[in-house]
Amino acid sequence: ADGVIRLVVAHEDPGVHNWLDTTGQPVFFMSPRWAYSQQPEPPDWPSISMKVVKAKDVLSLLPPGTKRVTPEERRREIAIRQRHVTKRYRVF
Repeated sequence: ADGVIRLVVAHEDPGVHNWLDTTGQPVFFMSPRWAYSQQPEPPDWPSISMKVVKAKDVLSLLPPGTKRVTPEERRREIAIRQRHVTKRYRVF
């Protein structure tokens, strides 16, 4: 509702839609990118911030209305992605 895109990077699934799994890696690199048909003026460029929090505090720090995901919904999501990867990288 506030126009902010929030991503949760965590080792364990916190039950939120925009979760990025670290796949067990203790250190990782993130590189955001934006694509525009025309470059916006500098005042309109997006900004990024990051906050490290304890896993137990994640849900309490997200705004009300943050989309939640059940374990079953997550399993279905992952299964769909795995099918897409299999299709994309199949051998002809």
